[in-house]
Amino acid sequence: MEEVDGKLCTTLEMGILAGVAFHHSGLTADERQIIESAFQDGTIRILCSTSTLAAGVNLPARRVIIKSPLVGREPLSKAQYLQMVGRAGRAGYDDRGDAVTIVHPGYEEAKVSLFEILHALPLIVSTITNPGSFGPYACCSDRLLQIYLRLLIVICE
Repeated sequence: MEEVDGKLCTTLEMGILAGVAFHHSGLTADERQIIESAFQDGTIRILCSTSTLAAGVNLPARRVIIKSPLVGREPLSKAQYLQMVGRAGRAGYDDRGDAVTIVHPGYEEAKVSLFEILHALPLIVSTITNPGSFGPYACCSDRLLQIYLRLLIVICE
């Protein structure tokens, strides 16, 4: 693996050893291949990702958690959302799948959009997350790294 800013490589390697990794567009092709293979063979059990995994990477999972139903400031389209949650419980890989979508208070447009996508299902309001628990919203890569590092700390304890 190549070094990225001098420490990302080490962080990624530590995570893989603990069964946790991250996936985003800034990874090298080699890093992506290592992460995707390790996830498929079960070495990585938790994979934090930006929306890159929704775009054509075949990585089935038992559980998909979507931190926000937004891409930038726009709600996910029906196709984008179904592509993301469709990774959960894929036939031939798993006998069940779970998809969780977190919509923070104040994202009314996203709630309406998501409700329209899932109009046949009951709307569930989650109290599992605290919107302020990770501090103010940072750029996606920084935010993803914050979440990943917290998972790594919990797993390594």
